[in-house]
Amino acid sequence: MRYAAIALAALGSILLYLLAVATGNASKLAEYYWWVFGLNSLLLAALLGVVVRQLVRLRQRVKGRVFGAKLTQKLVMMFAVVALVPGLLVFTISAQFLTRSIESWFNVKVESALDRGLGLGRNALNYVLEDVSRKSRVVLDDLDMLPETILPNRLERSRQQLGLRDIAVFARNGELIAAAGVSRGRHVQAPSREVMRTLRQRQPQETIENDGANGLILKVVLSYRSSSGQPRVMQVTQAAPQAIAHDAELIETARAEYRQLLLSRSGLKTFYMLTLALACLLALTSALAFALVLSERLSAPLSELAV
Repeated sequence: MRYAAIALAALGSILLYLLAVATGNASKLAEYYWWVFGLNSLLLAALLGVVVRQLVRLRQRVKGRVFGAKLTQKLVMMFAVVALVPGLLVFTISAQFLTRSIESWFNVKVESALDRGLGLGRNALNYVLEDVSRKSRVVLDDLDMLPETILPNRLERSRQQLGLRDIAVFARNGELIAAAGVSRGRHVQAPSREVMRTLRQRQPQETIENDGANGLILKVVLSYRSSSGQPRVMQVTQAAPQAIAHDAELIETARAEYRQLLLSRSGLKTFYMLTLALACLLALTSALAFALVLSERLSAPLSELAV
């Protein structure tokens, strides 16, 4: 019996530890939370079965006027009060502390700081984008009435002078006329049809795009007419400064994770409260079972004397 009790206590401790670990979102056991919760619930049901069986047995002994049964009953009530009152008090305080702690995670100042940090990063990128747009207009002024036969050399010279990554000129149908830069000799993607359709003469269209492997790309597209009067589209691209792009991505990731936590706030409360309630019930039930066993052992000598 003693070894069975020790084994049961060890099993309960392990299951409670696994439940506490699985409650955290970042834990590897998070996806198995309900399995661990179910195992702990089975353990609780087994303990409740033991307690109910012992209480029924004690009740029968009291009704049968077994010598020492009333003493056992009083001892059980005394031990139960000693265990239940502090346990319920600790549970109430823990529940209040847990609720307030979770609410403090979602402070308005934190959300405001993340939004301002993201806005600061975007403003920095927009400042660099404006600089690329200004350089694009300088290149466009240089291309005015320029024969397209010397266009590639002129684009390369302008690109090097202004420190741009790529400059490409397209026809309105998306056909590449000339290109200069790191993408030269490879496939250069033309602006989308939507962009082509909405372009206005000499009015730049500025965008910030994520190029996947190359990170954030600043892109400026302008429309103009060549020396032959044909409509042309010039596209200028520049890689965003690595430090600014990296910081902006970090802030965006942190903001997205914070938003996800904000949406799952009620779910987090439910999970933590379920874990706390189950742990409290297991502790109280174990204490009650121990009180029953201890009370019987304390009153056992009286029963032996009666015999």
